[in-house]
Amino acid sequence: MGNRAALGKIGYVDDGDAASINYSELLSSMKADTLSGNDQRVKDGFPPVTLIGWASPPVYDAVNKRLHWAKELQFGNDAVHTLNYDVRFLGREGVFVMSYIANVEQLPEIKQSLDEVLGLAGFSTGKRYTDFLPGTDTVAAVGIGGLIAGKLAAKAGLLAVALIALKKFGLILLIPLAGLWRLIRGNRNASS
Repeated sequence: MGNRAALGKIGYVDDGDAASINYSELLSSMKADTLSGNDQRVKDGFPPVTLIGWASPPVYDAVNKRLHWAKELQFGNDAVHTLNYDVRFLGREGVFVMSYIANVEQLPEIKQSLDEVLGLAGFSTGKRYTDFLPGTDTVAAVGIGGLIAGKLAAKAGLLAVALIALKKFGLILLIPLAGLWRLIRGNRNASS
């Protein structure tokens, strides 16, 4: 199981669409987008990807401004499917992204640690979602549905992992990333 974390300074993500998202329709659209990208993937020497469905449907915590979901993917004809478990923390200037890449059989292990993961990060005063200044701050080009569908990467470019940015953007990690990595690697080693 691997993980990655990044901070995308894309602006304030308006969560007004969160309650009205039809996740079945969103999944259908995401499947079509994935399928339409396969010709280019194959041209680039990569296997085609099939989005099987939600391994865990999207959940948005409107109080704490946290979003998480998991997709089940098949690469080529692989018998073992891949799990992409995504977590997003919304802030005033952008989104902190955490993703787990694992095989789909590891979903129970990830779900068991989800409460702990959701408690790992928070934004400092002045950088929190509730600190948004309408008319002054930048608003992201995507909403909650766009974050789930991956429109963030398409509109903002690839997110870079930069520990220096954590302080610059006011993000507070409650445990160091190295500790998180040891925790995840330890869980993987314990299950091997």
